[in-house]
Amino acid sequence: IHDHLKVGQTVSIHIIDVDGEKRTMAASMLDEQADQYLNRRREMKERQRRRQKAWEESYSNKSDVGFFEDAIKELEDAFQEDYGGWSSTEQ
Repeated sequence: IHDHLKVGQTVSIHIIDVDGEKRTMAASMLDEQADQYLNRRREMKERQRRRQKAWEESYSNKSDVGFFEDAIKELEDAFQEDYGGWSSTEQ
């Protein structure tokens, strides 16, 4: 940090987290838009980590049919999310 800031230099920060239990706080010099992007990336990685863990936990207990059924369910959910479900003209 000494390569970028000088002692006594005025900087703008915003508080991004306060932990009352540990009596600490986190601050950021990034603009809020950059922090929001980083928060979304962090949340996305956490969701991926949880999905991976759940998949690994269920892997040892599933048959090939179970994996196939899960894959179909994931595809149906993704289709529902992206396109709002099946259209009434499809059979």
